[in-house]
Amino acid sequence: MEWVFKDNGLKIVVNERVYEPAEDSFLLAKHAGRVKGKLLDMGCGTGIVGLYALNNGADVVFADVSEEAIKLTKRNLALNNFSAPVIHSNLFENVNETFDVIAFNPPYLEGEGEVWWSGGYALINTFLEQAVQHLNAGGNILLIVSSLTRVSKVKHKVQQLGLNLEVVEDEQFFFERLQVWKLE
Repeated sequence: MEWVFKDNGLKIVVNERVYEPAEDSFLLAKHAGRVKGKLLDMGCGTGIVGLYALNNGADVVFADVSEEAIKLTKRNLALNNFSAPVIHSNLFENVNETFDVIAFNPPYLEGEGEVWWSGGYALINTFLEQAVQHLNAGGNILLIVSSLTRVSKVKHKVQQLGLNLEVVEDEQFFFERLQVWKLE
């Protein structure tokens, strides 16, 4: 089953096989929408984060491990009259470029499950190790971090990689606290 919603002047097709944009998606999309350079929407899902950036003039590349997400992002690009590269990739496996900003709303829950929910610290750790190799000079990473994640371990990895961490947004919901981290 599919449905369409409108947000920020965009039409977004959603289905039950791809993570439906929620609070975390909208927080990250808001900050990605301010990017003027070249942005990678890693784990793009429906493509909402990158669509916000495209809508405000950024140059965007989309990437996801899920074939369903790739198809849905392409549909949402066409629905909104945008054209951009969409890459099937397990993190940076098929990404050969560098970016001014890499935006990622990771599957931050620990344990086994659907690809868009489960990954936790281990996935975030691998992402960070690879992402620093794909940043342009002066570039940054926008990362969603949940209180349901091992936040102290993620902070430790950030420190190991020599990145500066700035919390650019912090929002409490009834079941979790979400933060948008800017890593430089």
